[in-house]
This record gives sequence, C-alpha cells and structure tokens, in this order.
Amino acid sequence: MSRPLFAFLLRRHWWTCGLCVMLPILIGLIVGVIYPTMEKERSVIGPMLDLMRNWFPELPNFLRPDGAFVWPYMHPMTLLAYVLAPAIVALAQPAGERGRGSLDLLLATRLSRTRLVTSVFSFMVPVAVVVALGPFIGSFIGSTLCGEVGSVPLGAYLLCSVEASALSLFFGSLALLVSVRARDRGQATLIFVAVTLAWFLVDVVSQMWKGAPDWIGRASPFGYYDPLGLAYQQEVSFTLDLLVLLVGAAVFLGWAVWLARRRRFA
Repeated sequence: MSRPLFAFLLRRHWWTCGLCVMLPILIGLIVGVIYPTMEKERSVIGPMLDLMRNWFPELPNFLRPDGAFVWPYMHPMTLLAYVLAPAIVALAQPAGERGRGSLDLLLATRLSRTRLVTSVFSFMVPVAVVVALGPFIGSFIGSTLCGEVGSVPLGAYLLCSVEASALSLFFGSLALLVSVRARDRGQATLIFVAVTLAWFLVDVVSQMWKGAPDWIGRASPFGYYDPLGLAYQQEVSFTLDLLVLLVGAAVFLGWAVWLARRRRFA
C-alpha cells in the first residue's frame, strides 16, 4: 500500500464519503422524530401496512420500534450510499486519472500498477466500514430521541452493519475492476451503473414475484443482505451471506490486479 496515495485519496474523497455516511444517519434521525407522532395513525396505517406486506414481505413493521428503526438499513438511499461511497473512489482511480492523461505521470513514479490497485482497495475498506456504521448511528440516535432505545436490538443492528460493510466492499471491488479495464471514468461509470441496476432489478423481481425460486434472489448481491431478518433475530444464513460477499470482493480485487499487470498502456 502507498501511504502518500492513501493520504491523497483521503484529502480528495473525505467529503463525498462523508455525505454518503450522513444519509442513513439523517434517515434514523427522521424516523426518531416521526415515530412518536404516529400514535393516532396506527389504527389506520396498520391494515394498509399488512396489505402492502402481502406483496413486499421484506417491508418492516413501522408501527413497532424494532421495525421502524431498521428502516435506515433498508432505505433505498442507504443502499445507494453503500454502492456509491467506495465506487466514487474506485472510478476516479485509475479510470479517472487515465481519462485525464495524468495516470502516465503517476505510474512514472515508484508507484506500480499493483500498488495503485491495492492502495485504492485499502482505502475502500475503512470507507465501507464507516458507511455501514451510518445506519447504526442513525438508529441509535433516533431511538434515543423518542425514548425507544431499550426496544431496539442494537446487537442485531451491529450484525446488520457487518453485513452492510461486506456489501459495500463488494460493490467497491466491482467498481475497481471496471475502473482498471475502462478507458476513462465515463465508460467505467456507465458499465458499473448498468451492472448495478441489473442486479437491483433482479432483487426487485425476486421480492415481488410470489413463489419465485430462491436462486433468483441469490443471483443478486442484494440477496445476501438481510437486515430485517437479522433485526428480527430470525434464522438467517449470516455466515454464508458474509462469506459470499467477501469472497466476491476478493475475486474482483484479484481480477483487477491481474488486469492491471497485463496492461501495456496507462
């Protein structure tokens, strides 16, 4: 790992990664403010929520604290933060530098292609961990604000953060692989977004299709992220899900290093 490059990445990307972390924290705060005001609406929302959960079984029960405060882990903006936080870094180096023509100057130093890739990955690891802690912080602060922190399974939420960090690192490694192969940041972003959207649509189909085969949901990395099952302390394949995401990230990293060594041009 190159320490100067690590420090450079920190100076350049700390604010974008910080914004991604703030998204789930703000969601938790909003839930903490709104939850006490829903007392009068529970009789009306309850039957409607039960009807919606017939079609979306993964939808949490917002009328209970353990269901309401797991929402920061499941909100679409949170999933977007998981994907974007490491991907912004990976798509900028090396694809972004290659497109600007500055990658040649970077590789003219003592920094090798392998160290460039591994340094970017090393930076993405703490980014993935921090962004995964955002929902936990938001849920803790939000539940504390409304006096429901005792009803929230914080230990299970920590397991959700562990799984979320693996999911974020999976997408970061994919972005790094695409960045090594693409000619510039625009092409890398297009490919990465297309693959991510395809996986997201597969996950949506697996949730909306009643009686869908299990392999459909498992065909997407989102199928290995189950915060609701962990929060409700159900029997979920936590170890297997975590292993699949981490192995996938390792495969993408190894593939990226191999491609970087084979390149003849910056």
